[in-house]
Amino acid sequence: MSTIVNIARERGVLTLVDAAQSVAHMPTDVKAWNADFVVFSGHKMYAPTGIGALYSTQFWMLKPTFFGGGMIHEATYDDYCHVVDNRMFECGTPPIIQAIGLGAATDYIRFEAGWHQIQAQERRITEYAYDCLEEWGAKIIGPSLNKRGPLISFNIGDIHPHDVASILDEYNVAVRAGHHCAQPLHEKLGLKASVRASFNFDNRKFQVDHMMTAIYHAHNLFQRRDA
Repeated sequence: MSTIVNIARERGVLTLVDAAQSVAHMPTDVKAWNADFVVFSGHKMYAPTGIGALYSTQFWMLKPTFFGGGMIHEATYDDYCHVVDNRMFECGTPPIIQAIGLGAATDYIRFEAGWHQIQAQERRITEYAYDCLEEWGAKIIGPSLNKRGPLISFNIGDIHPHDVASILDEYNVAVRAGHHCAQPLHEKLGLKASVRASFNFDNRKFQVDHMMTAIYHAHNLFQRRDA
């Protein structure tokens, strides 16, 4: 990450790292990255929805777009001035419950679960799911196992991914179907869409087995329809 940031900075380009997808799966060291901005959302790291974080070394470049209590330094009949720190972006009543939840989620990841345990468990469950899907004959999309994070995109024969996801939903298996915010990549690969299974620290092998059972059912169902 720091290499990319340094290349950008040499060319006068500001950098923003979207860490929403990684913050619950790997250590996030904003100082080591040295990016101008880093953002992430809370709900992908076991926190409540409706809250996230913005880290920046370039706050002096930004201007507030919302105004209200908490961000005003002084107000007169003719003018006002706002504080010059993070509070200028946090007008009004803060999301107190969400902020407490975000702090608790951060403490859980760092001090209770621990990065080593999180990454080890996610690696085990991803390897198991990858082997199961590969052995079954699913079309796995993306890099080899040792170059991927805790998620697998795949397709089941000619079954449309939305149909696969709908059947898996009947088994209480939550996956995502579609382009996953990467439609140009799907077009490049000649794919209409794909199914994506994502894993985290809480997942276990029996849940992967349950997902495979649902996939078998989906495949058999569409085979009967095509017969």
